[in-house]
Parts: sequence; C-alpha cells; structure tokens
Amino acid sequence: MRELIISRRVGPEDRKRAVIAYHNASNLLAQHGLQALLKQSTVAFDRVSPDGKKDVCGRYHPRIDVIIVYTKGAGIEDMEIAILHELGHRIHSKHQGFFQKVSILLKHLMARSSWYVTDYAKTDEHEMFAEMFVSYVHEMLDDDQTKWMDGFLRRLR
Repeated sequence: MRELIISRRVGPEDRKRAVIAYHNASNLLAQHGLQALLKQSTVAFDRVSPDGKKDVCGRYHPRIDVIIVYTKGAGIEDMEIAILHELGHRIHSKHQGFFQKVSILLKHLMARSSWYVTDYAKTDEHEMFAEMFVSYVHEMLDDDQTKWMDGFLRRLR
C-alpha cells in the first residue's frame, strides 16, 4: 500500500467507517485480482467536500496522484463506492495512451443506452468508465459489459 491518510478533521466514527470502507474496497478488488491497483494508490479521507453539496464524494487529483474521499456523515458503502469510482479515474489517468483508443470505443458504447450502468455514467466517457469499474467490481455488469471490462483490465494486470 502506498498510503492511507485520514485527516485530523475526520471524527472517530467517520474514521472507523473510512478504514472499513477502504478494507472492503481492497477485498472486492482482490476477488478480481486487482488489489495491486489500490495498493499503488494514495487514498486520503477528509471530512467535508469543497463544494459541501454532498454527504460523500471523491476526487482524483492526477497532478499529485491522490484519491480523496469526503466522509461527512457518509456510510461505509458510500465511501467504498467513492474509493472505487475515483480509482477508476486513476486507472484512466495512468493509462492515457491506451485510453485514447478506449475513449473512441466508449463513445461508441455511449450511443447504446443499454451500456449506461447509472445516470451519472451518461456525463462523458470518463464517468462511464468509472461507473462501469464500480459495477464490475460489484459484479453488476451484464455478460457483454463484463467481457469488455475483463479484456480491458487484463492489459493492466
């Protein structure tokens, strides 16, 4: 593991939930042989998001290569999903050359409404990939989507 950071502003209950969420995400990734993706990442938990509009959200900062998850009142599952979603963005950022080809395919897939795993995935191909990654780890994709993600992730292992 590169680093797990929990801000002093995170209260004791949120701190416990953050650690559990991190370990849950790690265990889910391990089931798919992807635990190295999280171990190569720095994940930081802070109390409040900059926009203050959501109970939980995350950000991936590519310049400093840190995933930040905001915990204010968030449940374990919400934090876990935020970790996985932002990890999807990190994967995208770290493999830009490969993703230039993948982005063309994702734009094509975006034309097929059946490939949207959430409404948020409709935002753009970056959010589509991040949302598909979360759904893949939670084994919620259909067979075609799973095969596509398996093929993509196989190149990263």
